[in-house]
Amino acid sequence: DNTIGNDNTALGNNALQSNVDGVGNVGVGNNALWSSTGNYNIALGLEAGDDITTGSYNIIVGYGVDAASASDDYQLNIGNILFGDLDTGGDPKIGAYKYCDENLSNCFTAATAASGGTAALSAITAA
Repeated sequence: DNTIGNDNTALGNNALQSNVDGVGNVGVGNNALWSSTGNYNIALGLEAGDDITTGSYNIIVGYGVDAASASDDYQLNIGNILFGDLDTGGDPKIGAYKYCDENLSNCFTAATAASGGTAALSAITAA
């Protein structure tokens, strides 16, 4: 129940339920950003970002998708497939569960690449 904050958008049962004074949040979907007391978070999907407590500037998309940390800032999680650390004060990073070439025919995981690479990795880096 946001009573003090402003510029928030909540669409869905219990979306932004715990956000009393947050600013600039968007929660779309039942229970989206349910526990959040932070600012400038975006969560789209049923129960998306419902684990975020004090974190701010997070983007969470997908059914039941959560942030890696309930209290960190600048997190990205799209469908538990694309992840990021969007901290603008440092070095933003975006990673994926699986990496593929432009045709999506040669794919590998970060764990495979870290353990010595694959033919797919060689093919992609040679291009």
